[in-house]
This record gives sequence, C-alpha cells and structure tokens, in this order.
Amino acid sequence: MLQGIDFLKNDPETDVVVLVSKPPHPETAKKIYSAVSGVGKPAVVYFLGGNRAEIESYGVYSAASLEDAAAIAVALELKQPLPSRDFQARIETEYLELAKEEASMLSGSQKYLRGLFCGGTHSEEAVLLLKNMVSDLHSNISFGGAKLLEDPKKSIGNSLVDMGDEVFTRGKPHPVIDPSVMIDRIIEEGSNPETAVILFDLLLGHGCSPDPVGVIFDALKEVREKSEAAGRHLCMICDLCGTEKEPQNYAMQKKVLEELGVHVFESNAQAAIFAGMVTERRG
Repeated sequence: MLQGIDFLKNDPETDVVVLVSKPPHPETAKKIYSAVSGVGKPAVVYFLGGNRAEIESYGVYSAASLEDAAAIAVALELKQPLPSRDFQARIETEYLELAKEEASMLSGSQKYLRGLFCGGTHSEEAVLLLKNMVSDLHSNISFGGAKLLEDPKKSIGNSLVDMGDEVFTRGKPHPVIDPSVMIDRIIEEGSNPETAVILFDLLLGHGCSPDPVGVIFDALKEVREKSEAAGRHLCMICDLCGTEKEPQNYAMQKKVLEELGVHVFESNAQAAIFAGMVTERRG
C-alpha cells in the first residue's frame, strides 16, 4: 500500500488518489493515513469500519461506502460540488416511497432479511450499513458488531452470509466464478414464510461467471412462484456490480432480473440500505 501511494504521488497522470481496503491494524492505518496525506493531491479513503474522524484529521476525505468513495473521487476530479456527508440519509430519501410500497405488500409473518453475498467485502460493508438499521443482525463473518452465526448454513433472525467462505467453497469454485453455490440457499431462504427480503449480489467482469443471472435464474423463479402461490410477496434485491462495458452484458442481466420482480441497484450500499428500509418497516 505504501509503495502504491508513493507511485501515485509521483505519477503525473494521477489527479486523485483513492484507497479502499478491509480494516488494517490501527498502527498500520496510521502509517497509511500519514503517507497519503503527503501526496500533494486530493485523496479519498474508505477502510471498512475505519474511524472517519481519524481519517479526516490527516486532511484526506473519508467515505461512508464504496459508492461514496467513487462519488467523492469523481467530484474531485471534475471539480464539482462534493456529495453530502450523510450518504445513508441521501439513499433513504431517494428510495423511501418504494420501500414503503414493498413493505406494505409483506404479510405479518414475514420478518427477516436474508442476505447472500458472493464475497467478504460486500457482506462486510452491508453489516456496517445495516447494524444500526435492523435488530438481531447475524453474520458468518466476525465483523462490524453482527452476532456470529454458530452454523453458517443456518440463518438466524436477520442474517448476512458471505457465500465465498471456505465452508461453502471447499472443493467448489468461488461464487464470483460460479454462483451455483447460492442456489440451494436462495431456495431455502425464499421458501421460509418468515423471510421478508432476500438481498444478494452478482459480480460482472473478466474472471466472473459469463452469465451469473442465468446460473441462479431457476432458483429465483422458483421462490417467486412459491411465495406467490402461498399468498406471500417476497422482496428480492440485487446489487448487480458491473458496468455496461462488461462482457456479460449488464443491460441484459438487469433486464432478466427485473422481469422476475427483482429490484436491481447499482451499488452494494444502495441495495443494503434499501433492504434495511423494507425490513425495518416490518418490525
């Protein structure tokens, strides 16, 4: 990280430096903050669970999410006004009416949020964003204050599960490469009459599944049809992580999801916050 900062400091084509990482050791973090504060260029830092006040004390910008880090960086590059500091409030305001509509269609027995993530970074970010939004939050990763699931294969209350954990991938491809590891869990969670919201992510790009939506399509269709047959509305939310330039055809992947009634968001943070809004209105 320090070598990278030094390279960007001396790179004439770099205008804005952005650092993204899982939480470093506190002493390591201080070394990094000190180094990036001396690059002589605007710098944005998003360390999951990092102390925003501490980061900003070094004269750099602190982001509240991956999306927020990108938005701040682009604004700095284009010399535009920075986004408001309260990232979460901004998202909640934008999707308030849609969240109310979704919540109003849920039955009284539907109480829980069940999140299934291809990897640790998105699941950790979701924990940070949701820990103060929903009660009884569990995860299979010991991070961010969520209660640790005793059995990662069994959800309790509101649960966010990193499906890239080795307990799921031993002898199998990682879900970024092959999301089929998520199929049985989608069916299990979606068939549970207490499930209100299924939140999941899919990643596009080189090295990812050539058709991630196609892999889990039948599972999503099955839980949609089962819930409707049982008289329940299941709120399904997806963070489709990618751009129009990906080889998987972002627009087509999104279209297929939306035809199944899935709410598709452009960032993990937006998807997680929306899921929390729908869930908390069922409390």
